[in-house]
Amino acid sequence: MSYEQYRDILNCLDQPAFLVQNDAIILQNSKSLDAEQALQTLLQDEIPEHVEKIAAERWDFSLRPLGNVILVLAKPCNPPPDTMQSIAKALRNSLAGIYSMVHALLPTLEEQDNPKTRQQTAALNQCLHQLCRLSSNMETVSAEQLMPGMERLDLSEFLEQFYASAVPFCTLLGKQLILQLPDSPICALADRQMLERAMLNLLSNAIRASEVGSSITIRLYSMNHCAIFAVQNCTDIALSELFDSSGETSAFAGLGLEVVRKIAQLHGGTLMFSPLENGISAMFSISLRRGSNPFRSAQVSYDYAGGFDHMLLELADVLPSAAYQFLHIN
Repeated sequence: MSYEQYRDILNCLDQPAFLVQNDAIILQNSKSLDAEQALQTLLQDEIPEHVEKIAAERWDFSLRPLGNVILVLAKPCNPPPDTMQSIAKALRNSLAGIYSMVHALLPTLEEQDNPKTRQQTAALNQCLHQLCRLSSNMETVSAEQLMPGMERLDLSEFLEQFYASAVPFCTLLGKQLILQLPDSPICALADRQMLERAMLNLLSNAIRASEVGSSITIRLYSMNHCAIFAVQNCTDIALSELFDSSGETSAFAGLGLEVVRKIAQLHGGTLMFSPLENGISAMFSISLRRGSNPFRSAQVSYDYAGGFDHMLLELADVLPSAAYQFLHIN
């Protein structure tokens, strides 16, 4: 069947547009040249079924079924201004000084037998975690180059450890956390700390978008030389609403997803979103091809969180302030 009748329609669009069939581009408009190579790269590894959004390195792709073909629209991903890196570093340095002073004062304040004082110190501690998370995300997103510390990981074992650490926090929020692992081990060269950070960002978004009493599923599977990490949650919010909205209530808005995008790219993968029957699946892939991940010599371990508990830091926007009472986290 010929799809030439769609050419005029595609050429009327003011953004790169493609028709894809059987993982091949069969038609594209005149504005698609810059985005073509990025889409070709994605199609080489195939795209999981029902995916509607893909965040690639320089392009955001939207996928829409159109009969026997898929309409793909591309929008350039605008990198943050260089000033963000300078601001993030200055903010991090200032926050480190503030936290050191507050860290010394909080024990004395919490020892006072005053419930209101305890609530206020916990809220202060949470705000510091939120600000440190923001500065860390700004610094990561605006960095020209990140240096992952690659090691050979059993991804199922990694997720089991992640699940065990995350369950208490989800229980505190009234959410059931479910883990689904493949029958066979999946091993890959990856940065453990970066994978944990990416998973925590997706988990934070899933918590924010789901109701109390609902479940969140974290899943690992492999497909076409890639390992795919998925965080699935039940929500009434449509995928289109999450991306079209620029308001603060948008569950997937913010720099957290840009951090996940960058971590996926460093591991030869992409960030993707797929609608479920009663929710959303946010996924990122990492390549299982050995040549995709550069060899790194042994290096001193660097904690991006600056000593903060990673769970408390990355979930600072969704946890109750009571979770940040000093005596509980010191």
